[in-house]
Amino acid sequence: MKDYDKALMEFDQLSQLKHLHSNPGYFLMAITLLKRNKEGDRNKAQVLLEKVIGENLSGRKEAEKWLKK
Repeated sequence: MKDYDKALMEFDQLSQLKHLHSNPGYFLMAITLLKRNKEGDRNKAQVLLEKVIGENLSGRKEAEKWLKK
């Protein structure tokens, strides 16, 4: 649907939920930023991917692969 701004809001809300066994919110936000590709999005996505790795969140393995590239 390419409604990136709405997706970012939804994924941000998801990332704030603490009672989930697995929470892909930050990872999905990073993917959305990379797809949207506005100025500054790559840097924001990198920060989120580093957070995913550092906190061992859902999407960690993929995040590690992407940051190596």
